[in-house]
Amino acid sequence: IYARSDRSQQDLAGQSTMVREAVSIARALQDPLAEYCALCPGGDPTELLCLDMHPSQSFVIKMRGKERFAEILQRKFIDAVNAVGVDINRAAKYKNTAAQLQFVSGLGPRKAIALLDWIFSQGGIVSSREQLTSTTREQVKGILDPVVARNCLAFIRIREKYLAGMSITSEIDILDDTRVHPEHYRFARKIALDAYADSVSEREKKERKYDENNSNAVRDFMAKGREHLSRVISQIIDVEEFARKLEEQG
Repeated sequence: IYARSDRSQQDLAGQSTMVREAVSIARALQDPLAEYCALCPGGDPTELLCLDMHPSQSFVIKMRGKERFAEILQRKFIDAVNAVGVDINRAAKYKNTAAQLQFVSGLGPRKAIALLDWIFSQGGIVSSREQLTSTTREQVKGILDPVVARNCLAFIRIREKYLAGMSITSEIDILDDTRVHPEHYRFARKIALDAYADSVSEREKKERKYDENNSNAVRDFMAKGREHLSRVISQIIDVEEFARKLEEQG
């Protein structure tokens, strides 16, 4: 599909069909989700219907129709992309991965393109989720208004991997690479600080700059692994009671 598309003609101008096919296969092996998303222009997966993805696919299309099947496939793309998240700097740096943004909850094709255009206008780097929310609506062409930001920010990730070598003035927040929404960072930070309340001296806390306004304690906490994380959390809080309080607070 990619080898014969207009996108491949732009990306790999002058290359043969065989080379373009090889590039697409290699990308699919490295990141299947990103490559399949790139085959959905405007978020429409209709072009993918020519691929046999399930033995019963032709039967379903015959019974429900291509349009209905494409709608279901689109929902699956949205579920998959939001399950793993999208590194915004990777999407800005590597054009072939940018199509995932169109499936992020709250964005869609047009907002995803506008968001990338704004990032390029700002130097092509996003160092924090806060950077996306603290900008006025006019500057980002009305993309991240409060409702859109609330829907999409938990699925947009900032990874240090794609900021290596960049001139970043602020420290990368580890929570920006998690499914935790910025509105709930204070809870994650409090849990980490409570976990270290007795095991870390006040002097060490100052040296490590543990504070409710940053995620340094969270970073150290997460570095010890998931098993340690689960064990400590179960010791310091009643998870079900904590979840109930969160629901009450909305």
